[in-house]
Amino acid sequence: MHLNFFVQQSVDSPFKHVTGIDICQDINESVSVDEKEYYQSFKLYRTKNKSQFRIGDSLVISYKETDPTAFKYDYKPSPSLKSRVIDSEFWIDALNNKGFNVEQISFSLYLKPEDMKKFDIVEEKSQLDCLKKVLQLFEILHVKKDFDISKTAENDWRWIDTLLTAFIDNLPVSITINDISPHDSSCAYGKVQIQGITLALIFVEADNKKYKLYDLFNSESGFFVYDNEEQLSVPVYSHLVVDDYIDIDNLNFDSILLSYQTFFENTPTKLQAAFLNRTNLDMLKMLIAYDKSKKDVLLQTAKQLADWIHENSLTDLDRYHALLNVLQIARRQRDLTKDEMQELCVITENSNVGSAMKVGAYLLLGNQPAAQRHFDKLTLEEQNAFREFPIYVFWQDENRIIMMPSIVGAVREPPS
Repeated sequence: MHLNFFVQQSVDSPFKHVTGIDICQDINESVSVDEKEYYQSFKLYRTKNKSQFRIGDSLVISYKETDPTAFKYDYKPSPSLKSRVIDSEFWIDALNNKGFNVEQISFSLYLKPEDMKKFDIVEEKSQLDCLKKVLQLFEILHVKKDFDISKTAENDWRWIDTLLTAFIDNLPVSITINDISPHDSSCAYGKVQIQGITLALIFVEADNKKYKLYDLFNSESGFFVYDNEEQLSVPVYSHLVVDDYIDIDNLNFDSILLSYQTFFENTPTKLQAAFLNRTNLDMLKMLIAYDKSKKDVLLQTAKQLADWIHENSLTDLDRYHALLNVLQIARRQRDLTKDEMQELCVITENSNVGSAMKVGAYLLLGNQPAAQRHFDKLTLEEQNAFREFPIYVFWQDENRIIMMPSIVGAVREPPS
């Protein structure tokens, strides 16, 4: 819905204090309607003969310097879901209140009958209510990625309608489970694609061939693995592969550490070492995913897990492994401190530490010749395994210092 109209009014310009020509800048002044603030700033574009400012992503107001009382309003809804909800709510509120404020300056908005015919405020309100539910759905599922309304296909809207029923109305839905994932007769895990957004969900069979849908990443989700024939309960995050951390959009990164901590507290003492080792491997997947995608949230979450593993390590050797991971994450962010480098030196000088761990320590210290010497002590199988560690990103070529492609990181010693 696109609306373009003029309003004659006598008003001070909100950018009268700006001088010069051909400028584009942010103006840090609030935009509000009836004391409700919608924006904390707006963008100003100014040339010699024309000025315009953009409020949000949908509204552009312009006037000519020769007639500063004739304001042209051009409202074109943004395709961005997040921007559209804010912009539409602001625009409806401004029209209902016949104006808005930029700081203390009031702007009148009174549509002539011919302009009102171009804009159906009731229809705009109906669309806004629908889009608010979609935004609420994505917030429930912890989706950070924005949603482009203009590119949404018919099948996308069908899935959105299904998910609204499942997560907003909390009702079972009719779906063709065969199109989702491998499954058993009562429960399935699958991924749903909605216009570039990937959602990992659980489908549990209800009555009348309908399914209840759940977010895969709630704090209580988990599954069982076996360690030396002992059943080990782990968070659902442990089920993910590297690319899942990059591709899935409803990953709740804020709950990952808490999820592992909660499961750890309920793990029998005799299995806690196995649980920490599993957590370490999962943390390394996140680190691999970071090296592939450079998503900061992955590095931040990997750091949280690495610090927690280090604090809870049960033996000196476990603590050395955990320390390598803590410091290889730090090394991705900054130079190591003198104290951190001394901690690595302790690892290299410990006779109980194997060659693979010493290779990692020397790489973090930037001592390539020493790393090479201990690398040569590994078997061919162990060398190939080490190349799959994320810490191998710090390997330096014999003739030039470069960052090698990253794959995995410091884990337990390869078998001898």
